Amino acid sequence: MLLRCGMAVPHDLASRIDAFTTAQASGKRVPPPASLPTFGQDHAAFLARPAIAAYCSRFNVEPETTRLTGA
Repeated sequence: MLLRCGMAVPHDLASRIDAFTTAQASGKRVPPPASLPTFGQDHAAFLARPAIAAYCSRFNVEPETTRLTGA
C-alpha cells in the first residue's frame, strides 16, 4: 500500500510490525480514556437523528449504557 501511495517502505517495516503486534498481544496497550469527549453532542439527540436511527435499526445496533472497553 505504501508503494501504491508513492511512499518509500522502511527497510525495518516487517520487524516493526512484528514488535507492535507482539506488544499488543502481551497486553502492552494504552488504557482507554475514562471518559470520551462529546463534542457538544447530546447522546439521545444524536441517536434520534433520522440517519443514525435508521442505521441502528438496520444493523440492530443498541446504544451502550456502559463503557464496553473495561475502563
